Amino acid sequence: MLGELLQRWEELERQDGRVTREIDKYLQVRPKLARVRELVDSIPGIGPRVAEVVVAEIGVQMEAVFASDAHLASWAGICPGNKGSGGKRLSGRTRKGNTYLRAALVQAAWGATMKKNCYLSSQYYRLVKRLGRKKAWWPWPIRCW
Repeated sequence: MLGELLQRWEELERQDGRVTREIDKYLQVRPKLARVRELVDSIPGIGPRVAEVVVAEIGVQMEAVFASDAHLASWAGICPGNKGSGGKRLSGRTRKGNTYLRAALVQAAWGATMKKNCYLSSQYYRLVKRLGRKKAWWPWPIRCW
């Protein structure tokens, strides 16, 4: 059983390497996309693969599509809900949004909480005392963009 799992792991690593080479070949021909990937990769918590997902899902001309960072966050589905009636807050659920971008940003947010000597991680640890672990990291992608 372990031999089969090891074989599957090696197969997945080979496929990941092939996809990475294809992406690098594609970006060599398009230097503007490569530069955008480098800029997005410089944000704390975001690695090369998450940067590629962000660029692929959002694109390069973000200001032409999204009027503000709030519109982008809403489209991605990472804005908390704001339903209320009679001064009472009812539901804080988020909408579904773009699942690939949302998953990548959630992964980046958790990664940013573990980075040392970073504004985002210190903000997280300041809020975690008051809000708890899951609520403390949630606003990170909204403030970041």
